[in-house]
Amino acid sequence: ALVPQHMERRGAHTGRRGPCRRGQALARRALTFGARAHPGRIMLLGNYRLDQWLLGAIAGPRELGVYSVAVAWAEALWYLPTALSYVQRPDLVRAAREEAARLAARVFRAAILITALFGLIMFAAAPILCVVIFGDEFRDSIGMLRILVVASLGVTAIKLLGSALVARGRPGLQSLAVGAGFVCSVALDIALIPRFGGTGAAVAAALAHTAAGLVVATIFIRTLGARASDLVPRTGDVAWFVRRLRKRFGAGGRIAAPPLEPEASPAGGHADPVREVEDHEGRDHSRQQPPRLTRRPDGARAEDESAGEVDGELEREQDTRGPAESGER
Repeated sequence: ALVPQHMERRGAHTGRRGPCRRGQALARRALTFGARAHPGRIMLLGNYRLDQWLLGAIAGPRELGVYSVAVAWAEALWYLPTALSYVQRPDLVRAAREEAARLAARVFRAAILITALFGLIMFAAAPILCVVIFGDEFRDSIGMLRILVVASLGVTAIKLLGSALVARGRPGLQSLAVGAGFVCSVALDIALIPRFGGTGAAVAAALAHTAAGLVVATIFIRTLGARASDLVPRTGDVAWFVRRLRKRFGAGGRIAAPPLEPEASPAGGHADPVREVEDHEGRDHSRQQPPRLTRRPDGARAEDESAGEVDGELEREQDTRGPAESGER
């Protein structure tokens, strides 16, 4: 409550209490919103790292090192849903409730299919990723990595559907779903790590993330009025996703922008000051053309004749000078 208190004192000091009161109300709303969202962020971090903390304390550093290799590779599958959760949030905030649910569900379906595809590739390539790259000492991480691939599907649901709840002003519901996964993670880690080591930690992570994904999907359906079938992947989802990316970023990989229209010529028939000029190599350059000054025979300066006007002030100055002065010049 330090921010609202500071704003109230500032309003009392300056005598402008109206705007500061409005700012205080906005600050209270922001703090309330953050207080509902922050526990979910903390527990989500616990879901990602608690298993490693407990594994290192219970099974020792060697088992933790083997497990960390599997975790590092598995987290590569989380990059796509994480990026999409940030990109789609502004659209979900501006959209109506039904449109936000439809868009979030479709992005989720496409992300699930893409994540599952890369997960299958990672499942098959696990021996290469763990043994060929890191050495035979990390052979035990192959099975751990293959188990953690399953967890990526639950993480995708948490990232995208949870972000949709936050965008619709329900961050507490996202925290509730993440909290369910956190409770499962703590219970399963304590039960499985002492007996199975890194493999038990991988199973606990996969089950906890899957449970959190199911909870957030249920909350998403009930809160935004979607149907369970809206979250089932379809054959055209990936093609739709690719078309949407091409439309947003264009063929060259950059965000598409509308073409610039040339400005109309200034009134009065004057030449446009922005001109296309060529250098000695024949290349075109756009630059601002400064007005050129020419010296007339009577000694007065005028602007370029293309501007169409003569500086009257300089002419009057010339008229007031005597013949002797003109001779000296």
